[in-house]
Amino acid sequence: MANMTVNKQDGTVAFNNAHIPGGGWRNFSGGPTKFDPRNTKRFFEIFLTDEEAEILSGLGWNVKWLEPRNDSEPKQAHLRIFLNYEVPRRYQPRVWAVRLGNSPVLLETEDVGQLDADDIVRAKLQIRPYDWELPTGVSGRKAMLKQMYVTIEQDDFGAEFYQHDDPAPFEE
Repeated sequence: MANMTVNKQDGTVAFNNAHIPGGGWRNFSGGPTKFDPRNTKRFFEIFLTDEEAEILSGLGWNVKWLEPRNDSEPKQAHLRIFLNYEVPRRYQPRVWAVRLGNSPVLLETEDVGQLDADDIVRAKLQIRPYDWELPTGVSGRKAMLKQMYVTIEQDDFGAEFYQHDDPAPFEE
């Protein structure tokens, strides 16, 4: 479980090397998706190990399981993480992106959507819980992004134009 750390004081959870799949698992831009054309929420999914899924489920997080396509594949746990920029600034997520070999850049609200198309090599992130309850008594815990550092694959063409010697502060 070295990949995930739970802070018992404030309820935040940190992932050292989160697996963020591409395709329909990401909607950093908050636009419509093929599954939900009316969507306006920004989100992405991370895949979890069985141990991580068990721990997070026990703490009330909304962990989902992807059914296998055939009998030889195991079920895959995943967690949807939301980005909300319509809250006071101190609660807004901070997202840093770095292309391999370059300095990290803090992405502004309008720039975060570029991560939908980027090849994410590594992601280190921290989420905070948002507990909600409807008047009908239904309740749950939503994962809200607090901060994230992503390393993006650098192609040969881009590497020619973006060369920096400063190492990223979060790389080991």
